[in-house]
Amino acid sequence: MSATESLPSSKDLSWYRKFGEEAEKACAMIEKIRAQQQLQELLIGVEEIRMANGGVSPLVALPVVSYISGLQKSAIYKRIADGNFPAPVKIGNANRWPMDEILEWRNNVVAERQAP
Repeated sequence: MSATESLPSSKDLSWYRKFGEEAEKACAMIEKIRAQQQLQELLIGVEEIRMANGGVSPLVALPVVSYISGLQKSAIYKRIADGNFPAPVKIGNANRWPMDEILEWRNNVVAERQAP
C-alpha cells in the first residue's frame, strides 16, 4: 500500500467540514500532502519508464501536465499559443507532452522567479 492510499480522500473528509475553520485547514493540509506524495511517486515512475525505454521521456496527458504545471487547460493552451509553453505531440486525436519538457518548463519558471 502506498502512502497516498493510507490518507482519507476529500470525500471522506466532508464530515469534517461542519466542524469549522480548523477542520478546513486540516483538510487542506491533507490534500497538499497527498498532492506532494503523488508528484513524488509520479517522478519516480517517470524515471523508471525512461530507464526501461532507453532514456526516452514518457508522454503524458493533459491532466498530468496540468497537475505538474499548476495551470488549467485554458491557461496551458493560451501559453502554447503565445509560445510560452511546450507544444503537445499529436497522437491521433490525442495530445501528449514529453514529461522532460514539462519538467524543464517548470524548472525554468522557478529559476526565473529566483533570479535577481
